[in-house]
Amino acid sequence: MNRNLSLFAVAALLAGCGTLESNNTSDKTFVIPDKTWNISPSLQVPLEGVVAAAAVYFIVDPLAPNWQVSEQRLSGEVYRIALRMKRFTTGGDGEAMQVFRRSAERLARDGGYAGYRVLQYTEGIESNVPLAQRVGEGTVELVKAQ
Repeated sequence: MNRNLSLFAVAALLAGCGTLESNNTSDKTFVIPDKTWNISPSLQVPLEGVVAAAAVYFIVDPLAPNWQVSEQRLSGEVYRIALRMKRFTTGGDGEAMQVFRRSAERLARDGGYAGYRVLQYTEGIESNVPLAQRVGEGTVELVKAQ
């Protein structure tokens, strides 16, 4: 929902933008008009600043979760949990193990198990283009009540 609202805001702001045409009809340049947005009599914001802020918000998306979690069943009670951190964050660098444990606890609870045992866990950084991403991966075995 928030991502759609951001897209709508950027589209609305860009609707005020136009093109400048040179003598050559095939040469068009996209330009943000030199206008200001009058918020109040004492506060005027340049349109280019509003467009830049909307673009940064869209790229960073501060309301999106920091971690993408995927779970895969390997066998009966054994699952692999893979974590990938979003590229632009405002923190959360030390959260991988917490997110991993919350995912394992949810798997155990949803399956009616008493708990889980961590069989293997690693975390690190993958050097992806254009930016590196923090990743984590582990294997858990769900444990029944005794």
